[in-house]
Order: sequence, then C-alpha cells, then structure tokens
Amino acid sequence: MHSIPGYVGKATVQGLLRTLPTLTLMRRLWSEPSVVFQGRHFQLEDVSLGLRPIQPTGIPLWIADSVAKQRSPAFFATQWEQIQGFAHEMSQDVQALPRCVSTTLHVNSDVPQAQREVQACMENYSGAPYETLSRQQGACAGTAASCASWLNGFVAAGAQMLVVRFGGPDQFGQ
Repeated sequence: MHSIPGYVGKATVQGLLRTLPTLTLMRRLWSEPSVVFQGRHFQLEDVSLGLRPIQPTGIPLWIADSVAKQRSPAFFATQWEQIQGFAHEMSQDVQALPRCVSTTLHVNSDVPQAQREVQACMENYSGAPYETLSRQQGACAGTAASCASWLNGFVAAGAQMLVVRFGGPDQFGQ
C-alpha cells in the first residue's frame, strides 16, 4: 500500500485506484442494457438497471479528494505525477480522469486587506486555523494579475478544469 507524501492523514492511493473500476462499472450499468463485469471487487453476470439515466454517458459525477493537494501549481503537478506512477505500478490508467483544481481567490488591489479577508473567510467556513488550512488547500489573495497568474500556474501544471470560490465578505464584488 502506498501513501502520498504531504497528504494529511496519509491516505493511500489504493482508495483512488479502487474507485476507478467502480466508476467504470457505474458508467457501464448506466449506458449498457446488460453488463458482465469481472473485477477485483465486483463480479456481475448479466446485470441491468431497470431505469437508466437519460444522458448517454450516465449521470455527471464529481468526485473530490485531497490526493493532489492544491496548495500550489508545483505541488499539484508533483502529486499528479506520483498518482500516475502508483497507478502504473497497479496496472490502472488514470489518464481518463480529469485533472481538476479547486481553489480560493480573493481579488483586491489592497493585498494585505485581501489576505486578512481570505483568512477570515476560510477560518469561518471550516472552523480550522488558517495556518492548517493553508498547508492543505490553495488560496490566493491579491491583485487580479496575481490571481490570474496563480490560476494559470495550475493550467500550466496540467489542470484541465478550475473550480474557483471567492473568499471574502463581498462575493459579488469579486
């Protein structure tokens, strides 16, 4: 069993790799009239669902984990490379998984004010100290240019989708 360095709680990649065949099975059940599946954790013979989703590919899913911590673009890239290496060792393909980043931004030309407000927002939301949160999650507080540079760094590191939440008292003003 592998653990991912830097992951709070030292979670294993095995959980992620167990998820991949489960998602494959779910997608097949949603899209095929009958499924035969012989996997490590599931074995199905001629199984079908009575009602299947109307979408041809099934129900859209978002599965989140902190495997690839989004503290910084460089850390994101390093963690993704490790996941790919572990998956290769276990004969699993993770290339089909979208590489998404969820991060918090606070755009303000008054950078110290932006930093105070994003800290307060994150602490109020999670109930944890900012020092702990900042080691686990990515956040950028600063000018529009510095926030854009932060996001572009994740894209350059391989992120395919960005989920941005705005951390501050004026959500609409962001």
